[in-house]
Amino acid sequence: MCLLTMLDSGKQKKPTADQTDFFYQGDVRILEKTEILEILNFMKIVYQGRKIDDSDETIATWQMMFDEYSKNEVLSSIKRLVKKSKYVPSIHEILEEAEKSFTVERMVRKDCIIIHVRFHDQLIPFKFKTKDEAMKLIEILRGNPSREDIMLCHEQNTRLYAPFAEAIYINQSDRDEFEKRKRTEYFAMKLKEKERGNENGN
Repeated sequence: MCLLTMLDSGKQKKPTADQTDFFYQGDVRILEKTEILEILNFMKIVYQGRKIDDSDETIATWQMMFDEYSKNEVLSSIKRLVKKSKYVPSIHEILEEAEKSFTVERMVRKDCIIIHVRFHDQLIPFKFKTKDEAMKLIEILRGNPSREDIMLCHEQNTRLYAPFAEAIYINQSDRDEFEKRKRTEYFAMKLKEKERGNENGN
């Protein structure tokens, strides 16, 4: 499910990931007991008449199972599940919903448009030269694509703008490979310029 948030440049709500880091680790911390109780109380309201356990054992289990998520991410996932089904979701169902949820952030610069697709554990950046190009991706994202489909779009975008796009990496080995390829293309371009210069000089 896509939670589309269009943000102006410099107004991001979360810390901006370094442009050379593909994976973004947010402010991950264990949910407080009071936050778990807020979530469970919300469930009691939307699922009136259903028994929602809020014992210390249940709270401890929620803290353990949702240790990678914020309170808002868990609440947003439950809200979406409420719209899908009248039944109280299990922890597994909430985790599944949270895992595939993402937000979209747009930053407009002088020379390009940057779009960040942000999962709870991953930041997938895109770069476009025109608004029309960026809107094509936005339309795709409004269709709630899977993470795999977004990754395919990301790979196409990276190939389109390499070696001039900002470096985007999946892991250290990919970073090294990208840098190697970028250097190879750069030196090949310089060699051709030198050869053309020699030909003109002759």
